[in-house]
Amino acid sequence: MVEPINRKVGSRPVEKDQVHEYINRELQPLLNKLVTTLNLLLKRVVEGAGDPENVVTADTGAIYMRTDGTVGTLLYMKTTDADNTGWIAFA
Repeated sequence: MVEPINRKVGSRPVEKDQVHEYINRELQPLLNKLVTTLNLLLKRVVEGAGDPENVVTADTGAIYMRTDGTVGTLLYMKTTDADNTGWIAFA
């Protein structure tokens, strides 16, 4: 599970000769968490045409965005860890 970022960046100005130190100390850890979070989210979102049931394999909680869907078949959520079954349409 990804922990929320609860860090406030100070409001004091950064001197020109301290920019690299500031980036490494304050911003780089935040950017690393952001990249990790985005990578986790992207692994959980799948796009494709057609009903994913019995076709698309994913972990529980994954979201499938159907490119050829209509109202009621645009978004699906994976509800089981079984290979390619357990997809439920929810939008």
